[in-house]
Amino acid sequence: MAQEEYDVIVSGAGPVGLFFAYQMLCNGHRVYICDYKSGPTIESRAALLTPRTLEVLAIRGISHHFLKAAVILQGLQVHYKGTPVTKLSVDVSDTTAFPQMTMISQHKSEKILVGLVESLPSGIIHWGTKVTGYKQTDNHVEVTVTSKSRRDNDGSDKEEVIRAKYIIGADGSHSTVRKATEGWTYEGYAVKTKFALADIRLAGKDADQIDFARANMFIDPEGSCGLIPVDVRDGHKYFRFFGNLGPYEVSGEEKHRVTHGLVAKSDESFTLEQLNTLLAKHMASLDVKAIDPSWITIFRINERIANGFRRGRAFLIGDSAHCHSPAGGQGLNMGLQDADNLAWKLSLVLKGQVSDPEQLLDTYTTEREPIVKSTLSKTGGLTKTMFSVGFFAVANIEAIQRTIVNTVMQVLVRLGSDSPLVIPSNTYLIEAGRFIPETTSLRRLAIRDDLELKTLYQILKGISDRFAVIFVATRPASSTPCPWIEDFWRMAAANEKWKGIIRPYVILSSWHVTQNVLPSYADDDAEDAFWTEYNHGNADSVAQKVGLSTYFTSSELKSKNGPPAAMVVIRPDGYVGFTHLIRSAADVEGGLKILDRCLNK
Repeated sequence: MAQEEYDVIVSGAGPVGLFFAYQMLCNGHRVYICDYKSGPTIESRAALLTPRTLEVLAIRGISHHFLKAAVILQGLQVHYKGTPVTKLSVDVSDTTAFPQMTMISQHKSEKILVGLVESLPSGIIHWGTKVTGYKQTDNHVEVTVTSKSRRDNDGSDKEEVIRAKYIIGADGSHSTVRKATEGWTYEGYAVKTKFALADIRLAGKDADQIDFARANMFIDPEGSCGLIPVDVRDGHKYFRFFGNLGPYEVSGEEKHRVTHGLVAKSDESFTLEQLNTLLAKHMASLDVKAIDPSWITIFRINERIANGFRRGRAFLIGDSAHCHSPAGGQGLNMGLQDADNLAWKLSLVLKGQVSDPEQLLDTYTTEREPIVKSTLSKTGGLTKTMFSVGFFAVANIEAIQRTIVNTVMQVLVRLGSDSPLVIPSNTYLIEAGRFIPETTSLRRLAIRDDLELKTLYQILKGISDRFAVIFVATRPASSTPCPWIEDFWRMAAANEKWKGIIRPYVILSSWHVTQNVLPSYADDDAEDAFWTEYNHGNADSVAQKVGLSTYFTSSELKSKNGPPAAMVVIRPDGYVGFTHLIRSAADVEGGLKILDRCLNK
């Protein structure tokens, strides 16, 4: 008989499972998260955080924890036969507030997330415990877990049954949650080639020539290897070594056998001597040797995806849903973004805030699957390209740079319009499905003891599982003040229907403010909702970033009511759900009706 009931059980306490659990706990839910390992990993493993992932973490208000512990890279240094030949820039500063490659070892990421989870009420991680099976009913799941920290009389792991409304598989490519449901497949292919990974220090008279501000690729007609700065420990610089142990080859015999991940040391080992042999081969005349390995292993690559990420009350996130080549560092980032996409949707359903919970939960697969499939195709191709003999001797450097910027950095990731939560418009406003960009600072309208400046991400930090509905009323000083702000506030903020679902915000022009106090129609607790913008011409202003400045034309300025305002609906995961151009109070009502249909209220 089930003993305790939770809102959700999370199988797997790696970064993806921990991030999901953290968000659910922040939203007030009862979470049971377990992992059979004894604590956070001590291995480096996945290390790259992309700009998109950092944007996601920034919206959640936790990006600073990771940046403090990270090594920041500015691009890629390519060496040919030991000689530096070109530097590839990955500058995407025009599209993101995090235009760099951010390296942080997985053991640090997990430690941060464990700290965040355990800082919350009921934030308990059940180490030494694993899910061994589950069964679903119409309104809950009954999950069997075993714990090695508690033993039965015969010495075996103690078994118990826990009840929850939903179960999340964040338990990797060999997922128990996926395997426990018949027909939940994991199709793709296995790469026969083995790859070496290690975190090492460098020694030798040429060690200082290896750039610690860039990823380093060493190529020659016979293949390649890489050294990526990953950590600083006790004042020593550590690099992630990666290289193939043979020509790239897909396994024909292992199509249905999942072999993704680290190879057990009992099966095959990789030594520091072998690593240095590989380094010497690709570095030519450079006198560089690897020393003091903190982690050294062999890795097998599979490219696989589950046939759907949901089965009733069970969901898959991260490697349990899809596994990737480590080329481009996409696996961890895709998993964190899976968790971010699902958490707010499940939270709204658990709180009873939507009338059609099944449709909302189905959008998890609808939105994530196309992005995953596209990424799998690109990472698979990138792996084959990087480790094909002789490719880099004739490589198109510009093409490589485009691949890094477009694929590795993830700045072009968007949600498709096939989701009912992404509604296109025929205006010049920011496109639905894009991640909301960061902006310059805004000033709080109601002045307290001092001026308070915040960027858009800092303002949105508390949206949690709510939609942010931003009324952008910025307009040039030569125009009259926007006449529809009060209409918006009364329809959006004062309507009981939207409580717990949306968080309304108003951004107005500093030069149209007559007093730095809240308007009379707003309650005293609305101080966090009203902000002013003083320079709409700045490329990073809200007016510019959401496309409203396109309408600041002479004809619009001369019109009776001045230029339009914009209603920008930002989903809890930071993506733009839809935009609506406002030229009247009726347009405000029309925009909220779109949100009404979107959420089936």
